[in-house]
Amino acid sequence: MSANTPERKASPFSTPGRDLRYAYFHEVARAGNYGKIAIAHNLDDQVETFLLRIIKGTGIRGLGSIPVKREAIIRPSSSPRALRLQPT
Repeated sequence: MSANTPERKASPFSTPGRDLRYAYFHEVARAGNYGKIAIAHNLDDQVETFLLRIIKGTGIRGLGSIPVKREAIIRPSSSPRALRLQPT
């Protein structure tokens, strides 16, 4: 369950840790019957990702930085218009 996309090639050091964390979050969400998993990315993380992708020479898709929502993962602190948490 890697978060890597064709536009995103994470370092070999960060990928295994992230994959383990996300697998654990999904396991907890399934066990608790939770519909969403809130991750604590913030605007600083968005800017950092955006700048690093530009430096690496990203394509158009990479300019979007970290998505505010991807499947069950939400990042309510990463957008000026934070997601409104709604019951699922």
